Amino acid sequence: MSSIIYGKVTPNYIDFLSKIIESHGHLAILSTIDAAQGEVRILATSSTIAEVNVLLSNLPFPLEILPSPADETHEK
Repeated sequence: MSSIIYGKVTPNYIDFLSKIIESHGHLAILSTIDAAQGEVRILATSSTIAEVNVLLSNLPFPLEILPSPADETHEK
């Protein structure tokens, strides 16, 4: 089972966010939805989602959590 988090950061923080996630033992996979808008998708597993949420809530820059698009759900 996977969990998808959609978020938005200042565009120049996308790479930094990716590096932070990677440096924490590959807790999740980050993909960019719209680089110009800073929109990202973070895919975590059911066993890592709690740790990912803690990590995202303690970033050194703002991350806005976005609602899931109508064609996808947070739980698959």
